[in-house]
Amino acid sequence: MRIALMADFHANLRALEACLDHAKAQKADRLVFLGDYVDRGPDSKWVVARLMALEQKRKCIFLRGNQEAMLLKAMEGDQDAEEMWFNNGGVATIE
Repeated sequence: MRIALMADFHANLRALEACLDHAKAQKADRLVFLGDYVDRGPDSKWVVARLMALEQKRKCIFLRGNQEAMLLKAMEGDQDAEEMWFNNGGVATIE
């Protein structure tokens, strides 16, 4: 079984697509994503949508990165996490 490990897209759809192209060229059977899908870049929504669609077609494992952890804590009302998230790309995600 060939496994492709991918991480740190930071809301960059082009980076995600480049990694997926590489995994396809390597004939990976399973895709493992190590987190940091959102924040900093302009494409948070599209990266998440692409990954959700991909999961319907391929065997994927999605792990939570620190960007997702900060986002979820901020959404739960943790003020420190919210400040940290905004300082680490949360504003780009909201935009």
